[in-house]
Amino acid sequence: MTYQKFSFLFDIYEMGRCTLEQNWEILKTYFQSGESSIQTVRNLRGKFGRKEMPSTQFVDQFVKRIRQTGSFIG
Repeated sequence: MTYQKFSFLFDIYEMGRCTLEQNWEILKTYFQSGESSIQTVRNLRGKFGRKEMPSTQFVDQFVKRIRQTGSFIG
């Protein structure tokens, strides 16, 4: 399995771990942060804590999936 494929599958796994409220907070913060995944992660640091804080890759994949599907739910 290539790293990219593993990374993509891991990101999908991470997406499933977030609650609906967390997903909404990620998306809201993303747009409030000027559509910057780096700034989004920085802004979420205090709200999510270290263990549940999303990565920049997760934020990018999450937003991409929402733009492609128009859906919050898997």
